[in-house]
Amino acid sequence: MKTYRSRSQRFLTEMLALLLACCFFSATDARVSDPQKIELGVFVTSLHDLDTDKGNFSAELWVWSKAKLNLNFELPRVEITSFNSKYPHHFSIDTKTPISNERIHSARKLGATFLHNYDLKNFPFDRQVLKIHFEHTQEYADAWEFIADPQSGIDKSVSVEGWKIDSIKTRVSKKSYDSNFGLTEINPSFSRITVEIDMKREALLTFFKLTLGLLVAVVIALLASLLPPDNDDLFSSRVGLLGATLLAVVVSQQFADAKAGDTSSVTLIDSLHMLGSLAILALFVCTLVSRFAYLNDKYRHYSRAFDRSAIYVVSIIFFLLSAIWTFMAATS
Repeated sequence: MKTYRSRSQRFLTEMLALLLACCFFSATDARVSDPQKIELGVFVTSLHDLDTDKGNFSAELWVWSKAKLNLNFELPRVEITSFNSKYPHHFSIDTKTPISNERIHSARKLGATFLHNYDLKNFPFDRQVLKIHFEHTQEYADAWEFIADPQSGIDKSVSVEGWKIDSIKTRVSKKSYDSNFGLTEINPSFSRITVEIDMKREALLTFFKLTLGLLVAVVIALLASLLPPDNDDLFSSRVGLLGATLLAVVVSQQFADAKAGDTSSVTLIDSLHMLGSLAILALFVCTLVSRFAYLNDKYRHYSRAFDRSAIYVVSIIFFLLSAIWTFMAATS
């Protein structure tokens, strides 16, 4: 009787251990199982109204998805971020087409204005990467995951005046939030696809137009400093020319700010104009020093040499720094 009981207990113990092992491995398999893949593609058909002043751009594009039927994935529930709420956006041409007995293709057309933080420190040699984010909101990233359709891209006929479109690519990532939105999960993450349109401004002609007035003003200021300080009329003309060139630099900078469309950041053009203003101001101070030296019998013979030295130093500093800053901006 005891032998029978011991065998029964051993049998029950082994069955319980086997059941627990099955539960453990099944839970482990569930945890490590790969998320369901949903293929998402984007094709840009229009790009326009790049506004650095308002910080936005407009685009029209096709969005499509390929997913398994049993997932009940809905393309309209994909969140598209970076909309500018001041401008209306529209969706059109929603379609659903079965690819096979297990997969379905969904597509829709989107036209909208998107926000973009323009970095203008290298203007007019600036490069902008326009971004549109598509985020999964139906399931967390550990359950459903986006993958990029290799057919994504941009229409070859799309062009933006004053800009060159270098490339467009789709980047897959996970977006995590510092809130559980009232749910029990901590810091949920969602699958995201980001469309990145890399654009570079066609800058040579713009740079020439924005800096021509500055260069002319600095050159006139340098030439004016050659006027001798020993003649009252010529000295007055010299001071007047320096004041006029300083005013011309200020007007030229205001024109450049209007072209850039954003005065909150210091651009390359702003830096060059500030350097030009400082150069003319230095020449003005040197003019006063040269005049006082001429009026002093002890230093009179040094006044002309001082003028030439000042012109050389100011010219070297201005043109050398301008060339270095422009080269760094153009090659960044």
